[in-house]
Amino acid sequence: MVNELLEARIIKKSRSPFSSPIEIVKKKVSSWRMCVHYRQFHKQTIKDKFPIPIVEEFIDMFHGATLFTKLDLRSWKFALVFLDDILSYSYSLEDRVVRLRTILEVVRQ
Repeated sequence: MVNELLEARIIKKSRSPFSSPIEIVKKKVSSWRMCVHYRQFHKQTIKDKFPIPIVEEFIDMFHGATLFTKLDLRSWKFALVFLDDILSYSYSLEDRVVRLRTILEVVRQ
């Protein structure tokens, strides 16, 4: 299985001093799956102080909002690139104008 993954360029050889153990597990149907155990790696990993928000966490904040604005900071075009965007929600057109002015002022600074 490892040789097949190497040939398919799904995995590659590494000279890194770090590695994680793997285990080949049989699936319920007659095929196999490679599992990587990252427990030791995760113990040494520094947690991100600014994690990517989970979309479900925003649902309560969006309740009642009627207008949504997305500003793509990378190209200033309206495209879906999550990490380069500012997402804003508003409850009215007036609220939207205030929020966008605030956002654009911060970006300008």
